[in-house]
Amino acid sequence: EEKLHIFAELSRLAGVYSHLDFAVKLRVGPKDATLHKGGQGTLDYLNEFNRGLPPGSKPLQLVDGAPRDLIARSVLALSVSSTALVEALACGCPAMSIADFGIDEDYGGSFFAASGISGLLETLDPGNPPALCPVWYEQNVGNPDARFGELTARMGAMSAAHSADPRPPPSIHPYYGSATFYQCAVAKFGARKAISRRYRNRHGIVLAKYVLNFVAKRFRSVFRLFHKH
Repeated sequence: EEKLHIFAELSRLAGVYSHLDFAVKLRVGPKDATLHKGGQGTLDYLNEFNRGLPPGSKPLQLVDGAPRDLIARSVLALSVSSTALVEALACGCPAMSIADFGIDEDYGGSFFAASGISGLLETLDPGNPPALCPVWYEQNVGNPDARFGELTARMGAMSAAHSADPRPPPSIHPYYGSATFYQCAVAKFGARKAISRRYRNRHGIVLAKYVLNFVAKRFRSVFRLFHKH
């Protein structure tokens, strides 16, 4: 649902800003290994979205290649949370961290919470994206080897603060996110699942895996018993 929402917003923006090409760069290919949850399904969702477009609509482009080469040809980089945003900023390309689903730890978007570049697709103007906070950039982007002493001091202060008050920090959740996506999620899943983001959990898949594992274990037990006799 979240990927399809992003594609829908990009398609809408492509209609408003017809002089720009809106392209999608996959994090990983369909058969590539990844540490990111759900990375391989994006291509299927993109194809599904493009197939559902009204006749005459321009489909979203799929691009490939080195991120740095693509950034060099771009006027704006968009992602929920990715090192590609940091690469874009380092190369002088404006970037926006998509906050349509709120800022929480599921996607690591909290890294960009104080950056100034978090924004909503529904209010995005590609010619005037959110402005980068230079203080945040100076403190969070750069060669860590050159800032080892500073980073060590910051980690020490954080550790001391946690020792003095070991309660877990509050969740970073300044707002839910895009009203457009929130209304869509509520309509489809209900307010409770939308607010708690329980729609992200594929309960059916988990249940299917549980049933299959249960059957497989029983089958192996019966097979071993039969084999002994």
